[in-house]
Amino acid sequence: MAFGLKEDLKNLRESAAMIRAVIADAEEKQGHDQAVKLWLKRLEGVAFDADNVLDELNYEFIRKQLQEKVCFFSFFCDTALHWRMASKVKNVNQKLKIINQEAIDFGLRSQLMGGGANIAPLPLPAISRETDSIIRQIVVGRSNDASNLVETLLSSSAKVVSVIPISGMGGLGKTTLAQLAYNDPGIDGHFDTKIWICVSEKFEVTRLFKLVLESLTKRKVKTESRDVIVQDVRKELKWKRYLIVLDDMWDERSQLWDDFFQCLVGITNTQGNWILVTTRKLNVASIVATHPTYRLEILSDDDCWSILIEKAFGGGEVPKELEEVRTGITKRCQGLPLAANVIGGLLRIKRKEEWLPIIESGLLHLSENENTVMQLLKLSFDHLPTASIKKCFAYCSILDKDFLVNKQHLIQLWMAEGFLQASHNELLEDIGNNHYHILLESSLLQEVRMYDPYLDVNARYAKMHDFVYDLARSLSGSDSIRGENCQSRYLVLHSFGEETQMKLNDISTSVSSLILLESHISGDILSNFRYLHVLKLSWVTSEVLPSSIGKLIHLRFLDLSYSRIEALPESICKLYNLQTLTFDEYPDKRTLKQLPKGMRKLVNLRHLRFFASDGQFQMPKGMRQLTCLQTLQFFNVGKDNGRTLEELGCLKNLRGRLQIRNLELVNGKEGALQADLLQKPKMRHLGFEWCSVNAEGGYDDEHVLEGLQPHPNLQSLHINNYNGGKFPRWLMNMAIYMKTTDGSSITRLDKLVKLRLINCKLCTEVPALGQLPSLQVLELNGLENLRCIGTSFYCIADDSSGSSSNRSSSQGSSKLFPALKTLELANMPNLVQWRGAEATSRGGGDEGLEVFFPSLEDLMIMMCPKLTTAPGNFPSLKRLKIERMDQLLPVKQICSNATILTDLWIKGMPELTCIQDVLNKQDLAWLRLEECPYLNDIHGCGTSLRELRIMNCENLRELPENLHQLQALQTLCIMQCPNIKSIAIPSGEHGLTSLQELRFVDCSGLNSLPAEMLHSRTSLCTLVVRRCPNLVSFPIDLQQTPSLVVLVLSGCPKLTTIPEGLGRFSCLRVLFIGPFPDSSQEFELLSAVASSSVRTLAIVGWPHSNSLPEELQYLTNITKLSILNFGSVEALPDWLGNLGSLERLHLIDCEKLQHLPSMAAMRRLTKLSFLSISGCPLLQELCSNSERFKISHIPTILIDDEELM
Repeated sequence: MAFGLKEDLKNLRESAAMIRAVIADAEEKQGHDQAVKLWLKRLEGVAFDADNVLDELNYEFIRKQLQEKVCFFSFFCDTALHWRMASKVKNVNQKLKIINQEAIDFGLRSQLMGGGANIAPLPLPAISRETDSIIRQIVVGRSNDASNLVETLLSSSAKVVSVIPISGMGGLGKTTLAQLAYNDPGIDGHFDTKIWICVSEKFEVTRLFKLVLESLTKRKVKTESRDVIVQDVRKELKWKRYLIVLDDMWDERSQLWDDFFQCLVGITNTQGNWILVTTRKLNVASIVATHPTYRLEILSDDDCWSILIEKAFGGGEVPKELEEVRTGITKRCQGLPLAANVIGGLLRIKRKEEWLPIIESGLLHLSENENTVMQLLKLSFDHLPTASIKKCFAYCSILDKDFLVNKQHLIQLWMAEGFLQASHNELLEDIGNNHYHILLESSLLQEVRMYDPYLDVNARYAKMHDFVYDLARSLSGSDSIRGENCQSRYLVLHSFGEETQMKLNDISTSVSSLILLESHISGDILSNFRYLHVLKLSWVTSEVLPSSIGKLIHLRFLDLSYSRIEALPESICKLYNLQTLTFDEYPDKRTLKQLPKGMRKLVNLRHLRFFASDGQFQMPKGMRQLTCLQTLQFFNVGKDNGRTLEELGCLKNLRGRLQIRNLELVNGKEGALQADLLQKPKMRHLGFEWCSVNAEGGYDDEHVLEGLQPHPNLQSLHINNYNGGKFPRWLMNMAIYMKTTDGSSITRLDKLVKLRLINCKLCTEVPALGQLPSLQVLELNGLENLRCIGTSFYCIADDSSGSSSNRSSSQGSSKLFPALKTLELANMPNLVQWRGAEATSRGGGDEGLEVFFPSLEDLMIMMCPKLTTAPGNFPSLKRLKIERMDQLLPVKQICSNATILTDLWIKGMPELTCIQDVLNKQDLAWLRLEECPYLNDIHGCGTSLRELRIMNCENLRELPENLHQLQALQTLCIMQCPNIKSIAIPSGEHGLTSLQELRFVDCSGLNSLPAEMLHSRTSLCTLVVRRCPNLVSFPIDLQQTPSLVVLVLSGCPKLTTIPEGLGRFSCLRVLFIGPFPDSSQEFELLSAVASSSVRTLAIVGWPHSNSLPEELQYLTNITKLSILNFGSVEALPDWLGNLGSLERLHLIDCEKLQHLPSMAAMRRLTKLSFLSISGCPLLQELCSNSERFKISHIPTILIDDEELM
């Protein structure tokens, strides 16, 4: 009986392999023959059944192994299992016999290696779209267009928001041009923030603001409330000038655009903002434009040829055979850069002998029409090397058309669906990586590099151009759907209720990939999809994952990222075929408290993407059994057996990033060596962390760290809370090839890019790092016992020790720290000396003089109060931050040769009296001075200043005499400088023409501001004067500041003048005023507000004020009102209900306030959606009782920043 099943099983396995080969052949022929298409669908169904039967057998074998030791023969002696599986195997084999005969009739051949053929293009799909802000393609012929566009965006504008559309046909490069402008350095300097939104066909106002907010905060927005979203956008854009790119707009409904645009204008805090729109439709361009549309023209044939050969040959020599057909090829490009990229990509992946047949029989025979690009893409797809790569490409259609997917994540999806077939000792991931790069080279995928905060690296993400995505959708056909109306192998759903489930009952057993977005899962729903290979439950609202998940025995990929699930059921440990388990979370919103105890049973798990920042998080026991594991982001050492470093030692395939915590529990070097890190060549990022206080004691941290020596391929190392007195030899000498006295070798870490040594409090010496060729980021923080950074730091002989006397001569390097760009020295209270390498020549004279820090751009020295000396050779230094340093000399030394320094921030330096004492004729762009009590002179910082901020410098009495000559100055902020009495601007001088933001706060000595300071300030957007109790005169005519959006004039009780021209002012949006010594001033201002453009008003009263100004009742356009410090008001008047536009109301520090307006008055505030009460103790108490009924209709109520439920 067992023998018969084994024979059937052997036949089935051979048939399954043959199926894949035949499918490869049939897929090529299906474009010609409808009968082949139908037959292929049937074959794929049988293949699916065959794979599932083999899968189930393998699952049962693993299950038996985990329960007891079992041999292959005894496995088949399980009678019940035998009969059940035998029936399934025979059924599939019978289907295969029938379908095999049909294959012979169709003349299908076995295509084991795949390959291309000349196939007529499939019917062309409809078009859709998605993009991002990163330039990835070769850009030729667009420099003039980019310059013109940037010039427009940098031009001054009196409008709050201006809009310029870019229009042109698909594939012309509209998005690329927008990317060029978006990433221009001039744009970065001009705008405070930039936002890139791909609109595509979904123009929905709340969705767009949601995407804007997500771009600003880099966080997923879960609320659907438009008001909440818009108010959050208002906070993020407050006082900022911004650029928004709305890429690929299609919707021609002008009312939707008007709604979005007017709302955006209403929330902005500045003027001179721009929106850049790309669209194929001229009607869309005409609807959105406030500036003439930029019409993008086609490229010349020469430009197309340049793109093509760069893509195909990377700048190398062009073969003569191609030159001969150049005209025919470029003619097919039709001036479209996308077409040139596709053709170049096609040639790149083919051998030279294949070029001419492809060109002559395929490329030159394409019809010349509007679908040329799609035909080229289909031709490129047809010539992909293998059927496996084609399947990987088509599978991408399951993702959203605006997808941005992590490269490894995408490869893991391909792996889960069985598209990657390994041979010999190849890893599936390496095969997937090869497929990915072939698709990149073919221009069928595009790559974006984005910073990943979890990995602390620029991770790779995949995207598709709009046309390419449409091709993938057309190729996947009914295999991939985004609904529940047809037979499908891959399914994407946005809801998963009972009604949806009923509709899916008939197809649930055919689905292999299921993506649920923001759904709720309950009961036994998932178990109906018993043949799933991929399950993505990202953003699901359920807090519990059903235990029925354990029935999905074929599952290989499970993604629970950003869900509310708090615990994984133990039944998940029955998923013996699972390869990838992902549970990404926001760092400040962790929900998953523990991993299942039986994790060791997931013997096929290759990738566990889950990061808990808590050192108390307990690892499941027995992780060593997960021998396939490659991705493990952290490991918390425990005291128990099964939680020691020995578990890591058994995981030979680990790669990527790993953080190891609780190292105080490791027993010396022997315990550390069990991790076997030196034998893990694909480990790129390592973190070692001890408990901040070594409560256990007794174990030797130095020996432990010595045993954690990594492989030379390491790129990033982070060591935190190390309690040893010195670093081990491999770390001290990581930049040097050497043999130790015991004969062991120390290998140089040539590939190390980042090194962070944090809170290593007992160490007295830093490692020798100067000759690390790749080191770009170095942070030394919390080395409290370190007194000197000496010449050994540079790998040069130290006068006090001969230990490194031969290092320099043996290496012969002329550059020290050749690649270092960022250096941070922080929290080292005993650091006295930081020596340079000026006096350490390798020979006589200047010949052997070492050059050090040639690439350093950013230097931060913080909380090193005793530092007395520093190097003086930083030729590339651009940004310098100094905080809490007692001595002036180190700063002077650092700046002595920093000729291109543009950004200087000094905080907490008592010796600083004059900025010229530290600068050496540098022409700064940004200067920030804080807490320098004896600073009295800031002359000498150059004429190119764009931003000047001075805070808490109590001895400073005047600003530079040439202040009015700083034509580039955009921001001037003076805070907590009590001895500044006035600003000297010569009469008749009208400089500061670029000024956008002006602030004077807590300047008690200030008594006047000159009228010249605000005369003809056409670019001024923000003006703040607060808590200047002696300010008497501040003559301002708002007609002289036509761009002013924010005006704050508060806490100046002696002020005798108020702004003029408010009622005629059309740009002002935010006004914060009071209290005034004369009520007539208040009356005059509020009366003017009624006819102004102000929408946000904050009014401050006196502690003795017992009533609100009656003029408030006429401000019916106000959307946000803050009432502060009306200390004697007991009840708010009913006329407050007249403010029909009011959306947000803030009541602050009104100590005697007890009553809100009447119920009828509150109900008239129909738009009020937010109420905040703080510092009003009597009202706060009553709002929980008698006053509660008046506000029950308001969606959001905060009492002292806590939401009232």
